Amino acid sequence: MGIVAVQDTIDRTRADLVDEDEVTWTDADLLEHYNEALRAIAVAKPDACQITGPIDLVEGTVQTLPAGGTLVFDVFENVTSKRRITQVDEELLDETARFWPAGAQTIDVRHFCYDERNKNQYRVWPPNNGDGQVLASYGTVPGPVNLYDVNPIGDQWEPALMAYVMGAAYRRNTQRQDINKSTTYFSRFAQMVGLGANAENIVRPQVSKSPGS
Repeated sequence: MGIVAVQDTIDRTRADLVDEDEVTWTDADLLEHYNEALRAIAVAKPDACQITGPIDLVEGTVQTLPAGGTLVFDVFENVTSKRRITQVDEELLDETARFWPAGAQTIDVRHFCYDERNKNQYRVWPPNNGDGQVLASYGTVPGPVNLYDVNPIGDQWEPALMAYVMGAAYRRNTQRQDINKSTTYFSRFAQMVGLGANAENIVRPQVSKSPGS
């Protein structure tokens, strides 16, 4: 979390828009775009809004991140027993225990598997009995902020936030037909957050090649 107030970022953006007197855009308009920008950054760069905390498990092997979760970074340990959890390749589990999804359900997790095609889901072994709870790190989409709040994703993202807000503001300003300006600022935003560059791979945890005990 940053220390820069949302209002301060909106004011700086308004100065760049040359609209200090709110003739074209209201604070409510720019705040709406600011919240859009937060969501866009959180999806493009999951580590921009990262949470470490407990997750309640459901019965079985397939587990889902809490609402708003975007990407699994790591699953560390069982909350109650403190038993550590390791990440393993799902193909390895398939080879060593072909019927592992049908195994006896327990409260503790030993291993977890992660498939990037399902970014907000992961699988656990042994299958959980629904009473388990794990400590995990994952990306999440921040909730909407107000003008008096502070930047929830870190002040280093302020330039990207401003670029998105300006792009969205010009996009909506159909009276001036500022489509070219809108495209320019959205392109700048995309470059800042590395869209299309799979930037989240730099924080991908290492996968164990053999299961532990």
